[in-house]
Amino acid sequence: MVVNPAIKIFGYFMVALILGACGGDSSSPSTEDGGSSSSVIITLSSSSSVGLVNSSSSVEYGSITYEGHTYKTVVIGSQTWMAENLNFAVDSSWCYNNSADSCVKYGRLYQWASAMGIDPAYNYKVWGGSNVNHQGICPEGWHLPNDNEWQTLYDYVDANNGSEGVGFSLASGSGWAYGGNGSDLFGFSALPGGSRSNVDFFNYASLGVYFWSATETDGSRAGTRSKDDSNEDFLYASYNSKDVGLSVRCLQEESLVNGASSSSGNLSSSSYVNSAGSDNTLTDSRDGQTYKMVEMGTQTWMAENLNYAVDSSWCYNNSADSCTKYGRFYQWTSAMDIDSSYIATTWGGSNVNHQGICPEGWHLPNDNEWQTLYDYVDANNGSEGVGVSLKSTTLWLYSNGAKVGSDSFGFSAFPTGVRMREIFYENGNRAYFWSASEVSDNDASSWYMIDYSDDFYQDGRANISFDKFYGFNVRCLKNAE
Repeated sequence: MVVNPAIKIFGYFMVALILGACGGDSSSPSTEDGGSSSSVIITLSSSSSVGLVNSSSSVEYGSITYEGHTYKTVVIGSQTWMAENLNFAVDSSWCYNNSADSCVKYGRLYQWASAMGIDPAYNYKVWGGSNVNHQGICPEGWHLPNDNEWQTLYDYVDANNGSEGVGFSLASGSGWAYGGNGSDLFGFSALPGGSRSNVDFFNYASLGVYFWSATETDGSRAGTRSKDDSNEDFLYASYNSKDVGLSVRCLQEESLVNGASSSSGNLSSSSYVNSAGSDNTLTDSRDGQTYKMVEMGTQTWMAENLNYAVDSSWCYNNSADSCTKYGRFYQWTSAMDIDSSYIATTWGGSNVNHQGICPEGWHLPNDNEWQTLYDYVDANNGSEGVGVSLKSTTLWLYSNGAKVGSDSFGFSAFPTGVRMREIFYENGNRAYFWSASEVSDNDASSWYMIDYSDDFYQDGRANISFDKFYGFNVRCLKNAE
């Protein structure tokens, strides 16, 4: 269902207020390798029918016993969720107001690195691992859900709850202040466990619930889902500080990621083209750099941005680390490997199989080839927008209700931003790729994605092409056999 945008904005404001970044706790979690160091004993009970508060429906609950605690479980659509918040004690986790009774009622509040079961240093720097089926501190066979899996829950509830808000359907039927109780229509039973700030201050118990996602945004932020007493939606945010304390819900591994297999940018080997050796990569003989490759339809693309240093190319904010992470930004003439004078005059050469600065046997794609990619993805991605299918699952800062990237085809488009007149900006919000197609003396075509949209756009066709002196990324396309 559609929720009043004003309500959504207020909800996001409340989350941002609660989860502002400053300081942090440096104590170590139980593991550093993404697994749990504790012994895991799991027992699945037979399901029993449980009547829902404030609901005419009933739901079948199962149970799981983990480290001495028994949790209800519930099937919602294709997913099996814990129907209670995790209460497994590790370093950098707390009971609300340091009260043991609160842990029994609400479960524990975890920093992101603790929930992920990784070194606490990653609360303040990029971890970069796969968020698909990442166990973290969940029981064996369960994992911390990523953004796509939270979206799958949202979409299922939204399609099957009549006119209710999704948050209202997921909230428990009691325990919320100021009329915030929900219908608990699906047995998810979200209790308002509040949060812990990064300066050891607890707030918003009985008023809000905030759940971690395994999806990392950047070095200091990660994804969350939340509901507060002021609205009936279940809000997504990508900007919450990793060092605050939030609740954890675990998801059984049999669940699919947004209806697709492992689409985090870490695809199985069968998803990549094995045309450059058993590791499915291309090594650029000019500088020794290695790039992943991916086949989509009849085309074979680099699955990473080019990072080959030439004149008039840059790292974001002139940081070498950014080149390693995002690749380089090129002016159009640099990407085409033609004289720089053509930045202000018409070049007029052929854009078919034009190698430019791509490795031998590869070339800078023209608009027709970008369109072939677009059409293939559009025909094979179900109901997703093409931009959603091509975006990476991490680092995008979403707004306006746009769906998180699924990276369904392994293209892994990161939100690298742009260089314009020696200024770098829009990192986290946009990704731009040059086309070999020239538009005019000063302009060339590019294709781009925006954080607030689900689509993938061509500038040249829209008559809003960018100046050739802008700094955009390059993706190389393999020459046809």
